[in-house]
Amino acid sequence: MTKALIRLLLGSLALASLGAHATLGENVSRLPYSRSAAGSSISVTPHALYSRHEYHTQTGTRVREFADAQGRVFAITWEGQAPLPLYRVLGNYAHELTQPPLRHHPDHHRFDLQSTDLVLHSRVYLREFRGVAYLPGQWPQALPMNILSQP
Repeated sequence: MTKALIRLLLGSLALASLGAHATLGENVSRLPYSRSAAGSSISVTPHALYSRHEYHTQTGTRVREFADAQGRVFAITWEGQAPLPLYRVLGNYAHELTQPPLRHHPDHHRFDLQSTDLVLHSRVYLREFRGVAYLPGQWPQALPMNILSQP
């Protein structure tokens, strides 16, 4: 199978899941998804340099959106039994999925992308989908990377 076909299949799998989600780089107040679309309430946790918006999609996937002080989403994490539609989550950065250096691993359970504009790590193991996508150029200065893994 060619690399382009593998990318297309991965993208199609990601699009198969419907539900609420943010789009990287957009303002959190402009997100077109309502709480009713998410199927649950949205929990907002303010911090000094960012705010974390957390909810569960209709398929049960937990999504965390990280927005800077101006309200722009600079990172998204997810975990659950259904994938997020990556092309919609990545928004204007979705074209990165078709560009090198998307790295496929021999076990076919994960893929990574790292460019100057976007970093994406996606894993699936025993129907547990996990991932993180963030924009390095929009990451708030002095903010540690470990915020993405904090409970």
